[in-house]
Amino acid sequence: MFLLSTQLPLARHQVLPFVVLSVFLWVLFLVVLFAPAGAESLLYQRHLLERQIWRVFTGQFMHLDWPHLLLNTAGVWLAWLLFAEHLSCRRMLWLLPVLALGCGIGMWVFAPEIEDYLGFSGVLYGVFAFGAVSDVWQKIKFGRWLLVGVIVKVSWDYWITPVSLLGGDTSELATAAHLLGAVSGVFCAVLCNGGMPYLKHK
Repeated sequence: MFLLSTQLPLARHQVLPFVVLSVFLWVLFLVVLFAPAGAESLLYQRHLLERQIWRVFTGQFMHLDWPHLLLNTAGVWLAWLLFAEHLSCRRMLWLLPVLALGCGIGMWVFAPEIEDYLGFSGVLYGVFAFGAVSDVWQKIKFGRWLLVGVIVKVSWDYWITPVSLLGGDTSELATAAHLLGAVSGVFCAVLCNGGMPYLKHK
């Protein structure tokens, strides 16, 4: 966990995945702005999923407006500060698609109330959950607190009431996507690390 270190993770292999991801999200947002007809075909829309299955995946990387995109971009770079050592280019290449599919397919199967969706938040919660579990695996004590924080946040949002990190409107938050993303992140981390530490042995 680099946030608690005296050095920032500035090596090329530590920064590059987050630069590429940020650019990718911004390019997709420019598509929304300048080619709305094309962007429409990428959104998660339940009534079209059976004929256009790619929407379960592509909708997880789209953004509604600038504040939405800026908040998620800030989240990407917070993940860099906290978990760069766990998120190499090679790992991000499989982790992000798996998290996106976990959110999209999960909403399709378990959240029929969500008809339309776009946003990276679910995947981002998955990245944080993955990083926190990886910290726990490496016996970084603060990782346990981060994992608890992610679990409490997504659980509170889903089962009690949504909480906006910036105090904005929460009426359109797809809290099921956040929960599914976090569950997918934990699942990926457990598979990647060979199981949950402290459950098997100390």
